[in-house]
Amino acid sequence: MDNGFFNLNEFKKWMDDQKPERKRSKFIGIYVESKLSAKRLINRVESESDNLEEIMEDFTASGGTIIDVEGNWFKVQVNSGEFTVPRIYVKKG
Repeated sequence: MDNGFFNLNEFKKWMDDQKPERKRSKFIGIYVESKLSAKRLINRVESESDNLEEIMEDFTASGGTIIDVEGNWFKVQVNSGEFTVPRIYVKKG
């Protein structure tokens, strides 16, 4: 539908489609810390690792870095592994 004119409505739709990617990328690489203790946090995260307790202890002691964002979940990397946590349970460090 290119008629050679600038269409504000089409531009707004295009901008709205761009927001999730911009929002996602602004979090990647940020250092975060836990708002909860390791014991409370362990029931609220997802991980494919067998050593989740060690990962949670590492995260609550030293924090971690966001490596991916999916909706309201952050994938966080620490020295001992990776896990996915709802963003409400972490804070910028």
